Order: sequence, then structure tokens, then C-alpha cells
Amino acid sequence: MTPLFESTILPSLEKSNYEILYVPLKGNESIKSIEAFTFLENKLLPFIDRQTTLIAIGGGAIGDVVGFSASILLRGIPWIYLPTTLLSQVDSSIGGKTAINSSFGKNLIGSFHFPSLVVTDTAFLKTLTKKQIACGLVELTKHALIQDGDLFDELEQNHAKILSDTDFLPSYIFKNIQLKINIINDDWFEDKNGTRQYLNLGHTFAHAFESITKNENSLLHGEAVSLGLCAAYDLAVEQDVCCEQDRDRVKNYLNSIGMPIYYQNLTFSDKILEYFKIDKKKKGEKITFILPKGIGKSCHLFTVRQPSTQLIFSLFSKN
Repeated sequence: MTPLFESTILPSLEKSNYEILYVPLKGNESIKSIEAFTFLENKLLPFIDRQTTLIAIGGGAIGDVVGFSASILLRGIPWIYLPTTLLSQVDSSIGGKTAINSSFGKNLIGSFHFPSLVVTDTAFLKTLTKKQIACGLVELTKHALIQDGDLFDELEQNHAKILSDTDFLPSYIFKNIQLKINIINDDWFEDKNGTRQYLNLGHTFAHAFESITKNENSLLHGEAVSLGLCAAYDLAVEQDVCCEQDRDRVKNYLNSIGMPIYYQNLTFSDKILEYFKIDKKKKGEKITFILPKGIGKSCHLFTVRQPSTQLIFSLFSKN
């Protein structure tokens, strides 16, 4: 039980005379599993009805599994999300996506089920390590790279202050929420080929990197996205979509906030290609990589039929 939950949230719920069932979960990527859903199902079904509201308090993994559970238990019940990490406050709490992982890959079992309420409180961020803050900054940065070059300039200039003092974060979180809503506003359910697909910038690579490292030297999501962004920018330069100067600025910035930028350190294998082939965004045999046109200059869709070993290996073979 976290101090904020014990001292503030639980007493507030009790004062309102709600009947509370508290179910603790480990807040890491392993919780996004069929086994975790079955655990929740067994805990909840004897006590809930369609008036029950689930409350997820935690990072993105907790939000994903609780939101997914809310979407299918009793054919759907309400849920509320209190994201406690920077990454979840700027990304996974916005947009209604819920998911658990499959043995075949990340986020392959899921649904759209929007929370009734999201409460973003920066007090939670004071409990995070500098690395956890940096991981959240990666997703915030991704949104800036897609559509707001001025915001990237600010992050580039002020990242040291942000990492050392979370009191600088509220204004950036607010800007980010507005920015992400603007990106997804024309395509809430990702079915219109709108700008929402641009949010996958770096993620086709990142999910493969997470999957191949999950059993040894596993990457945090923010670290994997950092590497995925670097790979996307490298591929964009190779395809003449983006200039080298913008690519280098992004890599230098990610390195300056303590995130990894050398995905070439990962062992290249056919497994990476296999994860691309089961990416949830594929269409038939075609895989679409989201490539940046620069910094804050929107994105380009680069579609290939069954990514060839040569195409991907060429990225891994460069420094």
C-alpha cells in the first residue's frame, strides 16, 4: 500500500461510505498477462455488479490490466485511473487503449475502454527515480517530435531542471495532454488512418526490443522507446525523409536525459523480424513504420512487405 494511497485516497473513499475491495498488484510489465487477468477475475467476480467502478492506481501496466479487466468483466463496467508515473500521466492514461501481452508479443490482446475519470496528480511523481522520470520524458518527447517543435526546443533547453525537480513538470504535462488529444482527436478508435497512427513513432521497433530482452537485461518501456525512436530516425534518414541534423539533435537529447541510443548493442536476430511480422498494426503481409519528417513536422508512413533482413540489418550494422 503506497503512502499516498494509505494517507489520502483510502480515507477519502471511506469517508464517502463506499464499500471498498482493495486488490494489490505488482506494478511491472509482467502484470500485463492472462494470469494477472485471471487473478483479478477470481478476486472481483464474487463481489461486483454493473454498478461497480474499478479504480486503477499505478503506472501504465496497472492501468492497462485494470482497464482491460473493466472492459470485459460483466461486458463492461466503469473504471477510474490515477496514473502515478510520468509515463502513464503523459501517455497511457490518455486515449482509452487497454491491453495485456501475449506470448507472441506486446499489447496484442486489448480493447478501447475509456476511463470515466483520470486524476493526474504530480504529487505521485516525487516518489519516482530520475530514470523513471526520464522514461516518461521519452513519451512526452515523442509527442513533441510528431507535432510541436517548440515544445521539443523547451525540453532540450530545460531537461536538466525537469529531471532534478518535479515541480517543473505540471506545465509540461498539461501541454502534453493537450498535444496528445490534438493528435488523436480525429481518430479516437484508430480506424480512420488519421494522425493517431503517428503515435506509433518508434514503437514498432520498441515493442520488438522489449520482447527480445524480456528474459534477460530487460528494457524499461521508456528505454525501449528511446531506442525505437533512434531506429526510426535512422531509417528516416536512410529513406531521405528526415535530415541528419534533426536525427542527431534527437539522439543527443535522448542521451542527455540518460536514455539509451545505441540499439545496435542489441543482438540482431530473426526474432526481431518475427516480432515485426506479428505487430498489431500490420495489414496482411505489409508492415508500416512511422518515420519522422523532422522535429515537429509530422510523420511519413513507410510500408514494406515482410521487412527484409537486409533492410533491418543495415540499421544494426551502422554506428
